[in-house]
Amino acid sequence: MVGCGGATAPCPTPTTELDSLRTKTDHLEAEVDRETAQERALMARRNEAARRVGSVQAALDSLAGGGSR
Repeated sequence: MVGCGGATAPCPTPTTELDSLRTKTDHLEAEVDRETAQERALMARRNEAARRVGSVQAALDSLAGGGSR
C-alpha cells in the first residue's frame, strides 16, 4: 500500500474535511439533544395522563363499590 508521496503511511485527513465532519457532528448532536428533550417531555406528559387516568379509575371503582353495599 502506498500512502502520501509514495510513503507507506496513509495521507492525513485534510483539515477542511475534519472541520466539515466536526460541524456535521455538532449539528447532529444538537438535533439528538432536541429530540431527546422532546421525548422526555412527551413521556412526562404521558406518565401524568396515566396517573390521572388511574386516579379517576380508582374513584370510579370506589363509587361503584360503595353503591353496591
